[in-house]
Amino acid sequence: MIVNSISGLVFASNAILLWLNNQPLYATLMCLLTITSVWNHYVETKISAIIDKIAVYAVVLYGGYHFLCKNVDTNIALTIITMFIASGLIYYVILPQISNPLRYVQIHGLLHFVASIGHHLIALS
Repeated sequence: MIVNSISGLVFASNAILLWLNNQPLYATLMCLLTITSVWNHYVETKISAIIDKIAVYAVVLYGGYHFLCKNVDTNIALTIITMFIASGLIYYVILPQISNPLRYVQIHGLLHFVASIGHHLIALS
C-alpha cells in the first residue's frame, strides 16, 4: 500500500543520523531497509516481502548488537527496550487481529515510526 511506502521513508532519517555519527555499516543497513520497505509496500509481492524481512532482521540484529555493546544509562536502556517491545507487540499481536484494511495501514505506519524512534535512541545513546 502506498501509504506504508511513504511511512517506510522514515527509516531514511535513521540512515542519515547514523551516517553523520560515523556508523557506516548501521547506516547502510538502514538505507537498505528504507529501500526494501518502500519497495515492498509499493509492489506487495512474496519476493519483496521476503527481501524486506531480511533487511528488517539485519537491522534488528545489528541494532541489538550495537545496543548491547554500549554502556548506556539505565533510563535510556529501558526506553529503548520498551520501544522494541511495543514494536513487537504491534507486529505480532495487534496487526494479525486487524481486519479493516485502513486501520491495518495506519497501525503498520505507526510501527514504522516506533521502530525508527527506537533506532534513533540506539544511535544517540
